Amino acid sequence: MVVFSRPIFFPSQSFPVPIRTVHFHVTNINQCGVNTMYESQHSKSYFFNLDPLNHHEFDFYRNPTPFLHIIANDKKALLTESVYQSTSKYLNKKFKVSLLLTHFFKLQKVIPKRIQHKYFTFLRDSLYKRLSIIESQYNSTHTNNRNTRTFIRFTYKKYRFMLGIFIPCYHPCGFLSSSPDLKDYNNCCTLPTPIVYSRYNNFRHVGCGLHNKLVSKYSKPSNNSTTTPSAQRTAALAKIHQKWSSQSINQVYSTRKGLSYRTKISATSEGLVYPRYNFFYLKNYSSYQIIYRTRNVSNFTPRTLKKQAQRHQRSECRILNSYNSTVPDNPNQLMVPPETRKFRSPDKTEMVKLVSENWSIPKLPKLS
Repeated sequence: MVVFSRPIFFPSQSFPVPIRTVHFHVTNINQCGVNTMYESQHSKSYFFNLDPLNHHEFDFYRNPTPFLHIIANDKKALLTESVYQSTSKYLNKKFKVSLLLTHFFKLQKVIPKRIQHKYFTFLRDSLYKRLSIIESQYNSTHTNNRNTRTFIRFTYKKYRFMLGIFIPCYHPCGFLSSSPDLKDYNNCCTLPTPIVYSRYNNFRHVGCGLHNKLVSKYSKPSNNSTTTPSAQRTAALAKIHQKWSSQSINQVYSTRKGLSYRTKISATSEGLVYPRYNFFYLKNYSSYQIIYRTRNVSNFTPRTLKKQAQRHQRSECRILNSYNSTVPDNPNQLMVPPETRKFRSPDKTEMVKLVSENWSIPKLPKLS
């Protein structure tokens, strides 16, 4: 026998929540990337309009909702209105998503009941999380021009669906939806938008596939003072001279090649000056070693180690080829063009004398 400590209140009054279906159709648009949501042959798109009273201001917080909308590009979806019951006059966002998701399962004819019950909670939580992400991005004032998708993908066997949150384009134009339920925005575009940008300068940055290019993006103010090529070269030489005078050492970690080394700028000595090539500074490499190694065990996967070995070999061949073509043993001999020159491995100690006195090139471990 169950004993309750206090009486449970069951509200006797219920409020009807009607849900309507609206069709939208798009032509002459590039259906690549995020614009795949407008494609209706291989997939179907369903967008949930949580608050049609105030959705162009994007305010979803506890507003009285006389009816909800599902905007779809599925021409086979029934346009009949369905009424659901609620014990509260004010619907929260999660309950709205649940009602619209229930109505979506009612409209489609290919997903069985077993799959509906299995993925209902997952889809509801995913849409609710997507709604929170959209709100955060929309209310953000950052100037990084990042965008957030307004939909998620759901696939069952060969059937693909796009489920998202409806946000109208609201761009002033003469294009309207074919449904009379979306013709109340002063001749503005009412197509759903695939992405949402940040809201800097208190201006909403959303656009459908037709008007996304017209959305103003943030751009850094251009510098009017243009520098000439000679001034850029002078600045680069001054930067190199500053590195040489300060004797700064740069530590380089290359996870792409799996290598670590140090670089330092030095001036040419009297015995290594080639007037023909005008070498004033040299770049010394030292402390050359393989990174992320503990007791001769690498933390990289075998596939990554194989790619690193290939990149290291290409880099080594490029360095040796460049040295052999630009700094010949005899300064008076003619330089062979790179396109007609065949690669030959010179003595590495000769190249070391020019570049660095403490250079060692360890071999990468071979994969079995």
